[in-house]
Amino acid sequence: MANYLISSSTINQMYEEIQKISQGTFVEKIDSNSTDLATILEEISYNSLFSEKRIIQINNADYFTTQKVSGIDPSIIEKYLLVPNQDTTIIFTTMQKIDERKKITKIIKEQGNLIICPSLTIKDIVKIIEKKLLTEGYKISSECLYFIVNNSQNNYDLSLQQLNKIFIYYQEPTTISLSDLKNIISMNLENNNFKLIDAIINQDITHAFKIYNDLRVQKTEPLIIFNLLAREYRFLYLVNLMLKKHYSPFEIAKKLSIQTWQAEKYINNASKYSIKELKELLCELANIDFAIKKGQKNKHLALEAFILKNA
Repeated sequence: MANYLISSSTINQMYEEIQKISQGTFVEKIDSNSTDLATILEEISYNSLFSEKRIIQINNADYFTTQKVSGIDPSIIEKYLLVPNQDTTIIFTTMQKIDERKKITKIIKEQGNLIICPSLTIKDIVKIIEKKLLTEGYKISSECLYFIVNNSQNNYDLSLQQLNKIFIYYQEPTTISLSDLKNIISMNLENNNFKLIDAIINQDITHAFKIYNDLRVQKTEPLIIFNLLAREYRFLYLVNLMLKKHYSPFEIAKKLSIQTWQAEKYINNASKYSIKELKELLCELANIDFAIKKGQKNKHLALEAFILKNA
């Protein structure tokens, strides 16, 4: 059975690829950050007396990426991949960028399958959401589709979460209305991640910590907040660059594939930051992300420190 390496920046794209591979077969899940990989590979190298077919998903396989991962000997993985157990399929997954120059990556490309999920544009996400709705028998306008995606911060994973809320709300196929969507989505936007992002961007530290404390109770994952912050600062950076070239709100909206009212909001927020400040914030977020994944920082404390410093 072939082995796989999947790289994706979204959870759902990765899940969809795993579903294609497993075709309904049970998938065992292992996290590289908390499990001795050498022991696992040694164990699955031996054939079962009953020739049992297994699919094992190894998450956070960042040793295939540009990151340096301590505690992992690449030669152990290389040795296994060159002589794999034919009764076991391993699916390595990572949300980081693959380093195709690495020997272990070259081996899995030659001996197995490398799957790099493409980055999705806003239009791509809209088309996917529309297809899923039409498949279930729902009817929806273009305006409503963009409302769903835009209010999910143009994020594929969050858009699918909103889709699930829509299915629960309507219960059966119908025509989706904008007024219903505003009710469905706004019910979940009062104390959500996006309110925290707005508070940080607007440097309202009191409001930011009030929302953050609510999110701690709801056990919101800090890495999601960091990813949304990076997306927001990146948009502000791009808007600032376009403003330097005297782009109009309409032109900015077209370039970023967003609505004009959203472009106007970004223009207003971008005026609070210089290009240099936005570059520094993006670098700071990248360093925090790296430190958390290396186990050098506590993700909750890192988020609190970022709010204190930047809100």
